[in-house]
Amino acid sequence: DKGLALGRGGKFHEAIACFDEVQTRLEDAADMGLQRTLAGAISNTGCGFAELAMYAEAIASYDELLSRFGNASDIELLEKLAQAMIDKAYVLGKMGKPEEQLAMYGNLLERFGDATELELRECVADALLAKGLAYEDLKRYEDAIATYDEMLRRCGNATEPELLDSVAWAMSGKAHCVGEFGQSAAAIELYNQLLERFGNSPELDEQIAEAIVDRGYVKGEMGDFQGEIADCDTVISRFGDATDLSVRDSVAIAMYNKGWATGEMGDAPGRMAMYEDAWRCFIDATEPTLLARSAKAMVNHGVALVEAGRPLDAIVLYDQCRHRIGNATEGELNIWVARCLLEKGIAYSKIDGHADELAVYEQLLAQFGDASAPEIRGFIANALFYRGETLEQNGQPRQALAAYDEVLRRYTDSTEPDVHEWVEFAAEAKTRLVGKLAEAGQ
Repeated sequence: DKGLALGRGGKFHEAIACFDEVQTRLEDAADMGLQRTLAGAISNTGCGFAELAMYAEAIASYDELLSRFGNASDIELLEKLAQAMIDKAYVLGKMGKPEEQLAMYGNLLERFGDATELELRECVADALLAKGLAYEDLKRYEDAIATYDEMLRRCGNATEPELLDSVAWAMSGKAHCVGEFGQSAAAIELYNQLLERFGNSPELDEQIAEAIVDRGYVKGEMGDFQGEIADCDTVISRFGDATDLSVRDSVAIAMYNKGWATGEMGDAPGRMAMYEDAWRCFIDATEPTLLARSAKAMVNHGVALVEAGRPLDAIVLYDQCRHRIGNATEGELNIWVARCLLEKGIAYSKIDGHADELAVYEQLLAQFGDASAPEIRGFIANALFYRGETLEQNGQPRQALAAYDEVLRRYTDSTEPDVHEWVEFAAEAKTRLVGKLAEAGQ
């Protein structure tokens, strides 16, 4: 219990030490109850290492559990074995080994797929969902749909509350994949089926809220912006007072999406107002997920202000955003810190604040120049290109060429679309500028 409490408090090193002590004490235990405790300690050690991103150590813990108790027949030990296989597969995914991850889910399904015990059926359902998500991450949507279909074939008619949660997620996952294939009407129908079946189940609010948001997004992709706004309003009104983090996340997405759809209908003031509502609603959140949603709304509010001819107001907002999340270390928050700097530089360009613009780009390069995230690499390439343009406009062609060359040096071999487009722009700008200098005899 002490180890679990430490883990819940984020003290994973101390938690692991507690679990290690349990393992030492129970190493040779023969009593079934003590063996279950030992298995739990080994499993929790693996989970602690996973939380610390010590993936090799996590894998070693899961392998120890699977080796030590692999021939168990006790249902509680079997459940821990199945969960260890799911956890190991997750870690393999984090290590960038998707094929090994998928194979581990396959091993679990082969061993436990025909189990009749509810505890093991839950693990099978969890494995199928995780396998479907892994396929989605690989953009193998046909395989993902087949996996969700298998999940629904096995559990679609279940009445046990422990399985209904997974059934709802499988329906949602399938709808999302169908939408990725561009089959928007079919995706909406799948979301409708989910909501018809589970729409009045409070215990499934997370899936319901997400399904309504996702259905609205598909409507927006089809050009039905009023339909998207209606779905966003449903989520905001129905779940606006929710305390569950995942449900609140759907509310934040709904508010942002409503702002986007409002703008697409030509209502620029309404778009700005909605973005402002979205970031003010979650500006005091401490959860990284909600902070990222708030930052996204703030940045896009700033972009809308620039488009409305109010770059100074946008700069104030960008500074406020960076003050709120500037010290963040989480990956998604870092993306918005970097985007905030890029947009601040662009805002300065609208008021001829070229020195300030260039200084902001330098700050972005200093803070994120070595980032590996594709989104941030795109921002860096963008900033380097804009730096070249600004230097060229201010009569500094040689420095501008150096900026264009830097884009090419860093990213010529990049295959990321958001990065490669700036490579093309930089190559065109360099060719044009070199020709211009040659004509001028420079």
